[in-house]
Parts: sequence; C-alpha cells; structure tokens
Amino acid sequence: LATDNPLDGNVIVSSNNTTKVDVLKFNVKVDNVNATFNSGTIKVKVAGSNFTNFTKDHVTALELWDGSNLVASAAPTGWDATNTGTSTWSNFTLPVAAGTTKTLTVKAVLAQVPSGYTNNGTGYLQIITGPTLTGIDANSNVVTVNGASVTGNKMYPFLVAPTFVYSGSDVKVTGSAPNGSPPHTNDVADASITFTVTANGGDIYIATTNTGITGIADNYTTASSSDAWSCNSPAETNTTNSNYWRIPSGSTATCTFTDHLTNTGAVEGGWFQAKINNIKWSTSTGGTIVDQTWGLTGLQTSQFYLGK
Repeated sequence: LATDNPLDGNVIVSSNNTTKVDVLKFNVKVDNVNATFNSGTIKVKVAGSNFTNFTKDHVTALELWDGSNLVASAAPTGWDATNTGTSTWSNFTLPVAAGTTKTLTVKAVLAQVPSGYTNNGTGYLQIITGPTLTGIDANSNVVTVNGASVTGNKMYPFLVAPTFVYSGSDVKVTGSAPNGSPPHTNDVADASITFTVTANGGDIYIATTNTGITGIADNYTTASSSDAWSCNSPAETNTTNSNYWRIPSGSTATCTFTDHLTNTGAVEGGWFQAKINNIKWSTSTGGTIVDQTWGLTGLQTSQFYLGK
C-alpha cells in the first residue's frame, strides 16, 4: 500500500453525473532489470443492507492511473454471490525502470444514482483483492507482481455526507477525593478533541447533545454527564432546530468534544487514550440517522497515565 492510500470514508456520488473515486493507491518496485507491464486484474466488492438504489451495476469501471495518466480501464465482470466482480486490464504499456518504485492509483467509476438514493451507513464498495500485473522485462522474460493481498478500505457512497478531520487535542490530569476518601493521585482526566466537519453535497445535522457523539478510552467504560461537545460558526442551532448543529452545505465548522475520565477499570493504574468512537448525523432533523464509526481515524488524544 502507498502511504496515502485512501482510508475508510464517505464518498459523494451524483444523481446527475458519473463519479470517480480513489479506492486504492499502491507501490510497484522493480529490481535489477527494466520491466514493462501490459495486463492485470483486480477485484471489487459492493456490500451492505438497506443500500437502496445502488448495486454492483453502478460500478461501471475500475481504472488504473499513473499519476495524471490513465493507463487502463475495464468494467468488473463475473460478479459472484457476494457481489464481487473482477476487472481485467489488457493491452496497456506501463514501463517501470530498474531500481525505481512507481505509485499507482485505482479509481472506481460510479454511475449516477436516483435522486432518492439513500445509504444508512451499511453500504460500501471495497477493493478486496489487490492488483496482479503481468508483463515482460528487458530480457524478454515474463514478469508478474502479485499484489492480491494489497486490499483497499471501505468507501461509503452518499449523495450528502460529512468529512471529519482532526485538528488537535489536549489532556489535563488531576487527582480527586470522592466520597470523603483520601485523595487519589492523578486518577481523573479532562480530555478535549478538536476536529472539523465539512458538509458535502448538502446540509449536515448533528445532535447538540453528547448522545450524538461518543468518546471512548482504554480501561474506561462509564459515561460522564460532563461529556459535551460544541461547534463554531458557520455551524448554527437556531435556524431549524435547537437540538441539532446544522453545518451548511459546502461549509466547514470546527467542533470540540470534551471527555471527563475517571480511572475505574485499572487496579493499579494504566495508560489511557481518549478517542471519538462514533458520530451520529443526518441530512435533515427528521431524516435517517447514520451512526458513523468509519472515517474517524486520528480523532484521539495522545496516551496519558491515570493512577488508581
């Protein structure tokens, strides 16, 4: 995998046009002798329940790109019972010089969806079998690189969806003396995680209460009433419903989640790391709630130690 391989996340599809989505980035290294690849295969899976109006037929092609150059394109065929199809690339020319590494991108071409398309968060597409490339080297020997184990992450297609990006975090560790008992050393922490929310394709609504967002930490299982979160402008709560943060379409708001932690699980103390586990959102105040657990990579604090 390339270091910038796409992580699990939301992708925006269209009810008017086809959409191209990066689904895999991988490296090919050639040693000793120049090689030129001319064919290859790769497999994609379409899965999910309540995944209305989006089927395997919406994945019209998988494309192989070398930077900004389209190398090959082929429609997935041979779909099996698990909705897995294979694209076979052929008759292309992809030279790789000896001693060099080339980073390649696979894009999925997605057909337009009906205007009523919905996804409750269970529908996704994913490269489940990575690329195998075949060609010849400078001595006319057949060469094959098998990247079948280089698989992609899950891409969740939506007409409207948010993007979450980490901004920063902070942790303050203190002691306490609960119920008149002797002070406990460094057994309480207040953690904050700041991130941005971008509304793509339409307005995004997230509950203003902490029931709409959940933070978890190692060795910590009890929710705290002091957990809370807030969003800054352009997010607002008074136009449609005060129970929701509304992030206008095309806008990015900065939000902060605060988590009050007490060490109740580790007998002698332990290392903790507060992180955001899920965020519930919708495209309207009465719409389908998506309980998103993917695309939140990095929304966490550094590790910290709490005594007992």
